[in-house]
Amino acid sequence: MDMFGTVRFKASREHLWLAFSDSAVMKQCLPGCERFEWTAGGQGVATAAIAIGPIAATFKGELRLFDVEPPVTCTIAGEANAGAGGFVTGLAKVRFDESSEGTELSYFAEARICQRLTRLGVRKVDAAAKEIATRFLDSLREIVESEQRRRPIGRHLKGRG
Repeated sequence: MDMFGTVRFKASREHLWLAFSDSAVMKQCLPGCERFEWTAGGQGVATAAIAIGPIAATFKGELRLFDVEPPVTCTIAGEANAGAGGFVTGLAKVRFDESSEGTELSYFAEARICQRLTRLGVRKVDAAAKEIATRFLDSLREIVESEQRRRPIGRHLKGRG
């Protein structure tokens, strides 16, 4: 399954990069997220409770950042397991480009699902993945644009909630 898109933010590229690097912000933006933590060396861990159709599962996963060029681009690789609920692996390339009104975040993501999730069918899983991505990006936009108005660039963002 592949997804791609571009989202415009009324915020500086540096501010958006800081938000993307902040564990608390990422936890708040990811639907169903119970834990999100960037650790040393571009590694991360996350736990999220997600329901797709009749399947509800808690996914525990690991993330890895590479090809990192702050504040321009990065690639995120991840895999998450929900036991009998199945597992997911994915890769997302993210780019932050300055624009006349702020920053454009462009992404290309590919994911592979296995076990129970495949029984739901490609269309249902694809729709759920796009919904999760949209909710994530909408939440990120709300936080980043709000923080951009309230705080100068040099201060690290704090997740709300």
